[in-house]
Amino acid sequence: FTDFSKTLNGSQNRELKQLRLEAMGAFSESGLPLSKDEEYKYTPITRTLLKSLQLSGKQVTEPTMVPPGLTDGMTFSEHLIPGLDGYLLVFWNGQLVFCTDDLPGNLIIEHLDPLNSGQQDNLVSYLGKLVNVNSDAFAALNTAFFNQGSLITIKKDTTVDKPIIIYH
Repeated sequence: FTDFSKTLNGSQNRELKQLRLEAMGAFSESGLPLSKDEEYKYTPITRTLLKSLQLSGKQVTEPTMVPPGLTDGMTFSEHLIPGLDGYLLVFWNGQLVFCTDDLPGNLIIEHLDPLNSGQQDNLVSYLGKLVNVNSDAFAALNTAFFNQGSLITIKKDTTVDKPIIIYH
């Protein structure tokens, strides 16, 4: 975490820095979940995972639009649920790489860059609010180490006519 924090070069506001510190503190206290933790009772974290878990401080400034192994034609169609009609969003390694052309105007998708000072106040208002970093180790790790993301917003008092289908 110390090495990762150094890559941020002090370019995060106080609230975001504090949120990361609190999340890392929560993870340091709880550690990775074990089979005694109810949510992970049937999902054991194996020694292989513990040995291979590496946290990268590499910063990504722009999302890669076509993931490795996929062509510009985005050959992920074989993974789609047949007959399911909706607005399609495809994420690859946490980055939005595809969305349908017919997204309605009331559906806004933004790439979040935690080092963009204009987005930091917005980030702090959402991060750590849906999942308690004190009770979930992976939420704590994600909050402490995130370096990109997407925010999907539906404008107030609007209805989306089809489901939003997210493949990750």
